Amino acid sequence: MSARRSYETSDVAALRQSINNLQEAVRAQEIDAHAVSASAARAEREAKANYEALTETEKAAANLGVHPDSWRPISFINAKHYESLLKSNALSDDLARRIEAFRAVASAS
Repeated sequence: MSARRSYETSDVAALRQSINNLQEAVRAQEIDAHAVSASAARAEREAKANYEALTETEKAAANLGVHPDSWRPISFINAKHYESLLKSNALSDDLARRIEAFRAVASAS
């Protein structure tokens, strides 16, 4: 019959404790991931609701992906350039409509 050495028993206990600690960490990460996922889904629902509450003009401006305040710093250059593009018929109807919507929203805010 073999006798176990005490240091081997303590090594096994330390290994088991380490495994238990890792399992707890994995469970905590899974809980955090679920919370983040739920929060992201809630934020997406709110964003969709906010988007649906916009007027058609605001939606057209939002689809450009540009903040309304970005028009202001160089608005005099933007206005002249936009006018020249319109006169030369260099813009598609859809883009011109969206830019007009953006200008309306930018001037209102």
